[in-house]
Amino acid sequence: IDEHAKIVNAFVAEGCEVYGKVVHSVISVGCYIGKGAIVEDSVVMPDVVIEEGAIVRHAILGEGSKVEANAVVGGTDKEKISVTAKGAVVAAGSHLAPGEMI
Repeated sequence: IDEHAKIVNAFVAEGCEVYGKVVHSVISVGCYIGKGAIVEDSVVMPDVVIEEGAIVRHAILGEGSKVEANAVVGGTDKEKISVTAKGAVVAAGSHLAPGEMI
C-alpha cells in the first residue's frame, strides 16, 4: 500500500498494490489499483487491474478483469450494481453505466 493511498473502512487482501483510494470495499488477492483510481462500495475479485484515474462505484468486478485508465464503472445510484465478467476489459475512457454488465 503506497504512502499516498487512502483506505477507509475497506478490506484489502494480501498481494495487492494500492496507489489510489478504496472506500467501503473488499479487494481480493493480487489486485492492482493505480494512482488516482477510486474504488467505492464495491467488491473486487482476485487479480483485477484498475488502472490510473479509473473510477469504480457500486460494482462487482470479476476475477482477472481490467478497468483501463480513466474508465468509469458504475455510478452513484446505489440500487444499480455494475458487473464485469471474469476476464472482462472496460476500455480506457469508456463508461459502464450503473446496472450494466459485460
